[in-house]
Amino acid sequence: MLAWSRVRFMRFADNERAETTMAMLAGCFEELGGVPKVVLADRMGCLKGAVVANKVIPTADYVRFAALSCVRFSSARYSGCR
Repeated sequence: MLAWSRVRFMRFADNERAETTMAMLAGCFEELGGVPKVVLADRMGCLKGAVVANKVIPTADYVRFAALSCVRFSSARYSGCR
């Protein structure tokens, strides 16, 4: 679901792997026709590479996904919760 939005995008996944998570995000962006200004990954450990100085460092795959999404749709900022 998209926070602070009336749009509902729900899909079922049988796992919590990074590949599945990014595929679901890509499907959502396709359906919306773009990327929200900020994409916040809440409690998605599969996208977290490390925590350094209390800051989440995303995995290289997630950074690539974010960059490609921004190029394809629009500028977006990706963030992650601890």
